[in-house]
Amino acid sequence: MRIGLLMVFINLISWLTTATTATAQGVYSRWDFGSEAALHFGPDSVRALTDSRIQAPEACATACDEQGNLQFYGNAEQLWNRQHQPLLNGQNLGGNSSAAQGCLIAAKPGQPGRYYVFTLDAYENRLANRLLMAEVDMVGAGGLGQVLSKQVPVLPDSILRRFNTQNLAEEMTLVRHANGRDYWLVTHLYYSNAFVSVLLSAGITPGSRCVVSAVGRQIGFPASYPYAGGGTLTATRTGRRIAYTWSVSGTELFDFDNATGHLSNPIQLEVPSSATRPNLGPYHYGAAFSADDRLLYTSFVLPYNDPLVDNVFVVQYFLTPVVTSVAQSGLVVYRSPQRPTPAVSRFVRGLQRGPDGLIYASVVGSNRLDVIQAPTMRGPMCQYTVGARPLAGREAQQNLPAMPNDVFQPTLRLASASCGGLARQFQVSGTALGIVGDTLRWTFGDGAIEQTTQSSLTHVYRPGTYTVTVQVIGRGRPQATATLRVTAEPGLQISLGPDTSLCVRSDVRLTAGAQPPGTTYRWQDGSTAAEYRATSPGTYWLELRTPAGCTARDTITITGEPCRYTIPNVITPNGDQRNDYFVLKGMKTAEWRLRVYNRWGRSVYQAEHYANDWQADDQPAGVYYYELTNSVTGQRFKGTMEVIR
Repeated sequence: MRIGLLMVFINLISWLTTATTATAQGVYSRWDFGSEAALHFGPDSVRALTDSRIQAPEACATACDEQGNLQFYGNAEQLWNRQHQPLLNGQNLGGNSSAAQGCLIAAKPGQPGRYYVFTLDAYENRLANRLLMAEVDMVGAGGLGQVLSKQVPVLPDSILRRFNTQNLAEEMTLVRHANGRDYWLVTHLYYSNAFVSVLLSAGITPGSRCVVSAVGRQIGFPASYPYAGGGTLTATRTGRRIAYTWSVSGTELFDFDNATGHLSNPIQLEVPSSATRPNLGPYHYGAAFSADDRLLYTSFVLPYNDPLVDNVFVVQYFLTPVVTSVAQSGLVVYRSPQRPTPAVSRFVRGLQRGPDGLIYASVVGSNRLDVIQAPTMRGPMCQYTVGARPLAGREAQQNLPAMPNDVFQPTLRLASASCGGLARQFQVSGTALGIVGDTLRWTFGDGAIEQTTQSSLTHVYRPGTYTVTVQVIGRGRPQATATLRVTAEPGLQISLGPDTSLCVRSDVRLTAGAQPPGTTYRWQDGSTAAEYRATSPGTYWLELRTPAGCTARDTITITGEPCRYTIPNVITPNGDQRNDYFVLKGMKTAEWRLRVYNRWGRSVYQAEHYANDWQADDQPAGVYYYELTNSVTGQRFKGTMEVIR
């Protein structure tokens, strides 16, 4: 009875991962925020830094070069250079560090080494300074940078007069233009329902081309009321939707035309009933989209502080595919009392999607960020994890750095899983996948190219070594690339033969037959020869391994049962039809090779596939020696027989 069958183990080839996008991802690979907190987002890890000097209750932004080297950072009031010293002429920018999204940094189109810094004022200063701009030149101060101009108004007064307001809210965001080159800076007029989209393009001064969209609810209070508020403007990675979360007004979702800068089709998102209390309206703040544009996360707090009752919430809304009601699709993914113990605050405020595709949540006064580990998954599967990102002892405050919508370091992993021959199976995974409309372009290294929307496929090679490349193509350009070097070789074929028995004073030769060059052998006792001779009953196995790591294994059982076949020790070839031939009984004679020798050792007969037909033709009477060898199992028998005439 066989106790082992052929087992071929698939070996997953290790993968190489690279990531590229049209946006220079290194420009936003560092965050400076809170009380001297900083993070660096590398290709494969996130690292806490302790060199930052920023003090930012809310407004914060950082700029790096395309390789991820720090250039400068700021909090809407002042800027610091890469040596963490005040940037030359970088003070008194006119903004306020207490503005929710009061600082944005954007590379100046068409002028490498130049940056725009946009600032907003805070409600604490009655929003007095509006939207201002500074320009930074990194050539100045010996390459440490300097501010060339600052406190430059961006919006013309005519827009403010048109809507009978003097101020702008604390929120703004950058959205990539449909042309893939320029940006829209989108902000909101205070005490109005008007958004303003400012075009940032080479050769155009910010503010000279603005688009106004009067849509959605009015936000803010009249001048006779105390100023209050705060919130988040954010856009999907594709730039087709914008969410605006604002204090007591909640969250509205808009369509955004990133070719024209217009907003339209407002949807007021409803707070889940499980996160409400009678006569208590929530105070909204954070908002962030998942990298696949399907889910929106918002944060809010209910205005009471009972250590036994939840009042801090993070809610997830389901945007696509179409549900019965986007507005009513909210699910609570995190809830906590603001102070579950007297010593610990869980005041969750700002939300931001990181360059790695995860969503980070700022907890006021904490030395850790909460992290949504799987933000593209629905409900609890999104894995909201408390305190998952340590800050090396530094503290977060209310918000995280503002960045453009398309900042994303998409990871793409390519794996090959095939040891069954020249057909290779390929599988891609990573955060670069999942955007509707994206396709995969496969280059197999043998001249073949294929484009699919599926994350796996099979390709048949000729024997050889190849470099395979797969690219995620989105919005007409590569979003991420992964490469893998594979070796295609004939599949392993292994069989030690059927289970058999071992007769006294015989052995069984075990072999796997011809194998690809470089194949290694390992038997059950650790020996590594290509052939093994079994001399006792037992279970024997052989494992093969190719240079590419493919393995195959087979097992055979050899028993010690007595032989159930008969080999004659005498024949009488006299023509009487009885015992005239050397007949093997109970044996598959075609599997046996027969050699017959006379008493002087000279071969007198041989047959590769014996047919029970030797009758000692032309040989005299006497004693002869025989040797039988099984061509399948290698089993051998030797003995003597007598010819009597």
